[in-house]
Amino acid sequence: MDRPISFMYFSLLTLPMKIAVYKEQKFRTPLDMERSIGLWVDRIGYQHQDRAVIPSFRILGQYAALSVEAGSGRLEILGRPPLPLRLGDAFLLFPSLPMRYRPDRDWEIRWIVWNGPEADLLLKIGCLAEGQPILPGQAGAVRLAFDRLDPLMDRPDRPALLARKTLLLT
Repeated sequence: MDRPISFMYFSLLTLPMKIAVYKEQKFRTPLDMERSIGLWVDRIGYQHQDRAVIPSFRILGQYAALSVEAGSGRLEILGRPPLPLRLGDAFLLFPSLPMRYRPDRDWEIRWIVWNGPEADLLLKIGCLAEGQPILPGQAGAVRLAFDRLDPLMDRPDRPALLARKTLLLT
């Protein structure tokens, strides 16, 4: 039986270096109906982070759009030179690329993670480009999509499902 997973909240975490990192995410398991239309939102979230921790490269296995809402940072793709991220930029993560990102000092980021066969099709037809992961000045588009997705994340009904897909495509 289909049932969405409600959202989880992670509160203030203290890392070994006594650096506070706030993470809030809303997760969901795609419904069979969403799998049949080929594109779904996996999670959305927000984080304030400082540079104390340098993340490892990781392969996300899904697509993501992130917005830099305060501060600046770096995006690194394994084997490529680091790319600067500035306030107001958006950037994309791709399912098969080893990537990492981090702030120069501290920053606030917001993200949307999605997946499905239609996401792969968007890459194939050129709507998404692994060679151009930074979208200068497009943080507002990610923020707008996030704000519209937020109330839809725990709704399993057909209108919410179609609205989530439409927001991703937009």
